[in-house]
Amino acid sequence: MYYGGTLCLFKAFTQTSIFGLDVILVIFTMGSLGMILPSPGGVGTFHTFVTEGLIIFGMTHIQAAPFAAVAHGIQSIGILILWVFSWIAFIAFKKKGN
Repeated sequence: MYYGGTLCLFKAFTQTSIFGLDVILVIFTMGSLGMILPSPGGVGTFHTFVTEGLIIFGMTHIQAAPFAAVAHGIQSIGILILWVFSWIAFIAFKKKGN
């Protein structure tokens, strides 16, 4: 699901739609490494890793930085939506058990 979302995001941007699955996997991995480094919510490290990865594959900083910010925002929104659903499910199962 996480990689699929990244793939859709790459295809949504004109500048990144030219990349194949191999490049997308590399950038996905770099973003994941940026998220696991100790920083609050991956802010800064995710953006840096994704931006620099895209620069390695030929994009300019002006093109790569907004992509990293939008990618991080969309992924964060997805996590929040899943959190809300899990919280509702938790409340429902808790009430059902009482």
